[in-house]
Amino acid sequence: MVLPHTATYNKKMRGLAYVLNFIFSFQLATVGYFTANFLDSLGFSIEQISIILSLSAIFAFFSFLVTSYIFKALGLRRSAMIYSFLYLISFLFVALGGKTLSVWALILSAIPSAAIVVLLDTLMEKSNTSEKHTGVQRALFLMMANTAFVAGPFLGGQLVKGGDFSALYLGSVALFLPFLLLVFLKRRLFPADRNFRVLRFKHLFKIFKAQDDIKKIFFAQFVLYFFYSVMVLYTSVYLVEHLGFSLEQVGFILPIMLLPFIVLTVPVGFLADKIGEKEMMVLGFLIMATTTVLFGSLDYLSFVSFVLVASVLVFTRVGAAFVSTVTESYFFKHVDGTDTETITAFRALYPLANITGSLFGVLIFSFASFGFLFSALGVFVLLGALVAFKLRDTN
Repeated sequence: MVLPHTATYNKKMRGLAYVLNFIFSFQLATVGYFTANFLDSLGFSIEQISIILSLSAIFAFFSFLVTSYIFKALGLRRSAMIYSFLYLISFLFVALGGKTLSVWALILSAIPSAAIVVLLDTLMEKSNTSEKHTGVQRALFLMMANTAFVAGPFLGGQLVKGGDFSALYLGSVALFLPFLLLVFLKRRLFPADRNFRVLRFKHLFKIFKAQDDIKKIFFAQFVLYFFYSVMVLYTSVYLVEHLGFSLEQVGFILPIMLLPFIVLTVPVGFLADKIGEKEMMVLGFLIMATTTVLFGSLDYLSFVSFVLVASVLVFTRVGAAFVSTVTESYFFKHVDGTDTETITAFRALYPLANITGSLFGVLIFSFASFGFLFSALGVFVLLGALVAFKLRDTN
């Protein structure tokens, strides 16, 4: 039985997680899709940009590996304050530093960024007292991020209008400031206990061996993150350098592209609780694969319109909205708030996908065009459908 005061505390904790997730996602979305353009403006080639982003992803990956140890040593409350402060400072250096300092600050910002992702996941799980509504709660959590990801690229496009990237990154600092203030002002809503399982690879390998469905959902999530990685890293450069759109136009296309995450996330979360995740995951991967191949094929057309490009990109995200919601629901029905080890490993798939995604770009660009990059990505996404088809449904 949950005591009334405990239920209220958990509800406030979950509300804080929703708000913090929105702010963090808004800041990420404002700068994320323009990172490659920023590095391009500094004179780096697409191959060099891919290597820089790979290095950033490597730092994020190792940050994920040590995060559970930090949480256990300092607790969630202190960790939240330290990591949010470091994240804010890193983007201040990106905005105001010279070329070398800006690039290194951008690379190292991946360390607190990765920790914040795990922190918000852990806060959500510790606020959850029953798995009965996991799908809906996770869908709402995702919807907060997805709403931010729709608005963020539009704001980023306006801030970077005319190629003023310092305005973009100073704007991102201002956007993140409320996150830092809330962490300090509402610090009592962060659990003070240090009841976390640290990430140990020996145990993790045993989990993969013993739990076949966990292993499959990890791979499905990796495919989704790999898709996100390639699309986020290279879409805006592809649109500007190859399809002839301006940065301001890209700032309009990207929010339209991301609308399915707002419209579909909560309904899909309800369906996941009612009928299970497997079928929707397979369908989502198939939609993603087909439309991503089509997006790559636009490079071979003599003329592309705003409406055509936006429409194709919207359908890539229709599929991704299905997959992201049901993979989250499926995974978090199998873990609880103390299982920081498995949650951390699950989120560590994102920087791992960023490493492989940017290296994938280096490989493709050594012999083929941007269009082939996206077509090859679509073929890879089909693997997610094959793995999802073998999952045991939760209902």
